[in-house]
Amino acid sequence: MKKLLFVFAIGCATASTPSQPTTNSPTPAAPAPSTGSAKDPGLSTLMRNRMNKSYTQLMYYLLDSAAEADEAKVTDETKNLQAAVAAVRALPMPQAAQSEESRSVYSTYNDVLQQNVDKFAEAVAGKDRPQMEAMLGKIGKTCNDCHKFFRVEIKDQK
Repeated sequence: MKKLLFVFAIGCATASTPSQPTTNSPTPAAPAPSTGSAKDPGLSTLMRNRMNKSYTQLMYYLLDSAAEADEAKVTDETKNLQAAVAAVRALPMPQAAQSEESRSVYSTYNDVLQQNVDKFAEAVAGKDRPQMEAMLGKIGKTCNDCHKFFRVEIKDQK
């Protein structure tokens, strides 16, 4: 279980061969590109302070803690993760997504992330622990794949 958290952390900080997202949904219309970069402080700060924090807390509560998961904490952190995903989706398109194809890939990753977080929230509401764990794995994979594709660098806050 701890390996999954380690893989997520490593995937966020490495730049390896890009992979393509897979989804059964049609490719969404891409928002207009922004003048910011993939290393935009807004995106980087949001990922570091909100997205990664919530995801890591949920991993701890559900996979790494020896104690039984506190339902109220899991529910609260799920809401935080949903809000972080909404905030990422509301940001302008990063400069790394310059071509129409890369904007489509970026939008697709964000759509898949939204779908996975929604399914995770449904599993939390239904107290379906195996589904929660499965969806956390999918959320981590989607994040890793997007970061690898766009080579987003996430650094420690120092």
